[in-house]
Amino acid sequence: RAPKFDGGIVTRVDCVSLGVVVNEHAKRFYDEGEDFWPKRYAIWGRLVAAQDNQVGHVIIDKKSKGGFMPPVFPPIVANTIGDLAKKIFTDMEDETSRFVRSCDEHAELDSDFKVYMRYSGQGWEIPIKFTKKEINNPTKEAFQNRFEEEYINLFGRSVSGMKIEITVWAVNTFTLLPKNNAEPDIEEINKVSFEDHRSIFDAGRSQNVDAMQVNRDELTKNSWLAGPAVITEKETATIVSCSFSAVVRNDGCLDLRMDHRKNSIEDLLLSSGALND
Repeated sequence: RAPKFDGGIVTRVDCVSLGVVVNEHAKRFYDEGEDFWPKRYAIWGRLVAAQDNQVGHVIIDKKSKGGFMPPVFPPIVANTIGDLAKKIFTDMEDETSRFVRSCDEHAELDSDFKVYMRYSGQGWEIPIKFTKKEINNPTKEAFQNRFEEEYINLFGRSVSGMKIEITVWAVNTFTLLPKNNAEPDIEEINKVSFEDHRSIFDAGRSQNVDAMQVNRDELTKNSWLAGPAVITEKETATIVSCSFSAVVRNDGCLDLRMDHRKNSIEDLLLSSGALND
């Protein structure tokens, strides 16, 4: 019980003094057996309220089962710590899946699993991504090895003798993106030019240059123009510097290429295209 979730006797958890209590960082923060009965509600309400997000978790074993009034919400039950971690991830995935399906009931879903880990006492965590197979078979060694591999990738070496802690367990469930067909090669381009010009700073030349100015709506499919140019549209603009040129592909996207004129425009049509000038 804590102010954030206090529903009186309905939300009371009676097994605090019969198990181990940890916060969201999997750390104990008080002696569970200091007071077995009279003052434990007053003590633990204040203690849990002081934890991050006002949340505590009580872990008991089968010896304590049946020795207290059951809480209104059912517990997560597992035979080992590894199985407990697996069930926590499973419950989180079920919750995120229900939320996504409330928006799209029949969508095909997938999930990412991340565990944020650090050496004890460090000020920031490293997100470690796990596969569904790894989450279904969690072990202390697997978590430790993955953390140390990532730590070595970032900092060159691990730190021997330091405890490793998990600060956040995260599940991200999402609808699968539709597969996109590959855009076909450009078969023909048409060189275009426009009379409007403006001055722009070309970083490659470290100087101002006179650039062609064109509205994006004036460019049709397969239009090709050489920099320097400014392609304007609502709320944004694309700068084509002197060393670049731009082509409007069949799907309407701008394709910027570097150093066309160092070779020839035909490089753009290596496989098949014809140039119309």
